[in-house]
Amino acid sequence: MTKMGKKEIRAEVKKRRAEAELGTLHENSKKIVETFVSLPQYQNTDLLLAYVDAKREVETRLLMERAWKDHKKVRSEERRVGKECRSRWSPYH
Repeated sequence: MTKMGKKEIRAEVKKRRAEAELGTLHENSKKIVETFVSLPQYQNTDLLLAYVDAKREVETRLLMERAWKDHKKVRSEERRVGKECRSRWSPYH
């Protein structure tokens, strides 16, 4: 196996995301959320900071919904992809 650089790794991840079935993405997202909420760091916090998913990434909306159900405060960061990149944490709930 050859060592890939950052650019090649990003290209490979982008390709795999584009090829992934939406049903598989959703099922994997649910598994990730269940793993995440089992962590003591999640269980012991009152506030979740999360990026909003974009372009077939892990569905962080599922994590946010779970956090609300668990009576946690949720803040989301809106990301812009491209030349302009702004971050702003805002109340999502």
